[in-house]
Amino acid sequence: MGLRTLIEERVSQFFEDNPDKTYDSSSKKFLFYAISMLLKPFSLDYEQIVAGITDDTGDLGIDALYVFNSGELLEEESDLDGINADAQVELKFVQVTREDGFGETSLLKTKNGVEAVFDYSRSLTGNEALRRQGDLARKAVKRWALKNNTNPLRVNVYYICFGDTNRINKGVSDNAEKLKDAIRRNCLAEVRVHFTGAKEIFALGSQEAYSSDLHCNNIIEYVDKQKNPDLLGWVCIVEADSLLQLLSNEQSQLDARNFQYNVRDYYGPVKRVNRNMAMTLKSEERRNFWCLNNGVTIVCRKGNKLDRDITLKDFQVVNGCQTVHVLNEFRDILKNDKTCLVVVKIIQTSDENVEANIIDATNSQTVVQGTALHANEPVQKAIEEHFLRYDQHPLYYERRTNFYRRRSKAAARIVPVMRLFQVMYSVFWKKPGQSRNSPSSTFEANYDQVFDPDYDYDSYLIAYLLYLRLYSINRANMRKGGHGQVEEDVMDYGMLHLTRTVFAFIRNGDAKLDLKNKKSEFQTLKGKLFAALDDSPKLEEMYSRSVTIVESAMASYRAVHADAVGSNILRSDDFDENYLTRTIRSNLRRV
Repeated sequence: MGLRTLIEERVSQFFEDNPDKTYDSSSKKFLFYAISMLLKPFSLDYEQIVAGITDDTGDLGIDALYVFNSGELLEEESDLDGINADAQVELKFVQVTREDGFGETSLLKTKNGVEAVFDYSRSLTGNEALRRQGDLARKAVKRWALKNNTNPLRVNVYYICFGDTNRINKGVSDNAEKLKDAIRRNCLAEVRVHFTGAKEIFALGSQEAYSSDLHCNNIIEYVDKQKNPDLLGWVCIVEADSLLQLLSNEQSQLDARNFQYNVRDYYGPVKRVNRNMAMTLKSEERRNFWCLNNGVTIVCRKGNKLDRDITLKDFQVVNGCQTVHVLNEFRDILKNDKTCLVVVKIIQTSDENVEANIIDATNSQTVVQGTALHANEPVQKAIEEHFLRYDQHPLYYERRTNFYRRRSKAAARIVPVMRLFQVMYSVFWKKPGQSRNSPSSTFEANYDQVFDPDYDYDSYLIAYLLYLRLYSINRANMRKGGHGQVEEDVMDYGMLHLTRTVFAFIRNGDAKLDLKNKKSEFQTLKGKLFAALDDSPKLEEMYSRSVTIVESAMASYRAVHADAVGSNILRSDDFDENYLTRTIRSNLRRV
């Protein structure tokens, strides 16, 4: 059985787990699968991956485009505010084909499309999705430049197909160089073209066991055979080059799968500690690196020590991502330097709870922002358990970052904590705009009122299932095309507003609901709400009606705020309270 056949079987299984009628052809399914595997280390949810896909007529050879700021995905214009003088801005362009080899024509088309994105003298052309993502990329680059950012702009172009990366002809290589030159002419950027063939795609999606060897200078072994025989550990002094070899692929690049458990991506020079490490490695002080740096922590399912070598099976870096990436920047210097040493702690365990505790503990020295701070609270654990028990199919509430993603659960069934918060805050507190505007600060300011252990946990389930159903309808509607600008704004930025509106029409009311009292209105409504979730024709009718209502509310808002832009209107508290709510209640009275 060929590698292509094995990959296509994985693609089929992926869409059995993640049914999506929009991906109705072999090429579109392979495209989505390949992009999902490529972006796995960034912990993006299903919607975020979808939003970056530009594949359609008029894609200019760019099938997907993503903009990152210091490892965080930028989704809309308001996110650009986070780009400061220390930010690491990265653009990822993706081209995917099902061809058996890397072709000159395909890459040339992508080169022309990428060049068009960077050509500020002309308006962006192409389909709506490309224009949206391209405009975001342009604005991110402009803000990066205006902030006098000292970090180079990173532009990564991925060409994915079923080809063999060892058989790339000169014409393809020449086009890759032309692509790099075209970008550099328009912008001071660090540009790389990544050829990703069948072997690489298979490796990205592979769940098979993998192992590698780490050569150590010194090893201290610890095991408690009487009280805890399943937990084994080694503290090692390792040459920096040996550590890089362990964590790299055949192309001498850091292998992203080894860092999926790490709670932080590489921040680059944005962090002072990284700049300090770099200064140490540039100087003779690197001989003292082992005592100036906290080192690296690795967990593995199985370790085997033989003399001064340890064979690691199914291993992950859970702490030290910054250290490893800075070392990687100096790979050429360290290759022949035996004096630069790193402290590496290796822990062997097959207990997932122990593993999770190790991840939490080893990352506690640096503040982890956002949802991760609440991961082990009782209310979070209770929601996770409640979602897993949903009788139609389990939903995977990812209170611990990457917990279900790294276990290859169906992406469409993974529920991010922040997304659940936004949905709840929109449906029950009627604040969809606020939940979109500065989501992190809104999350922290309103966490306790949204996540209350005394609530009926069906409220979380109903609200999120409604959001999922409407999201699917919205995707299908977007694919039809032919929409006006206001309707496009609602579909692009108004999913939370639509969910909030449809919920009001399902219950035929908009008063605040008590989610605690066992004799409240919510308890009597639950049966009706669950039944509505399974009535697809009714939901589609309510969706269409809600689009019209949100559009009407936006028109009223523009009558007062003439210069308001659609995406900004849908982030406004004033719009939520004084326009959308009034329009919803006015329409309810007519029912």
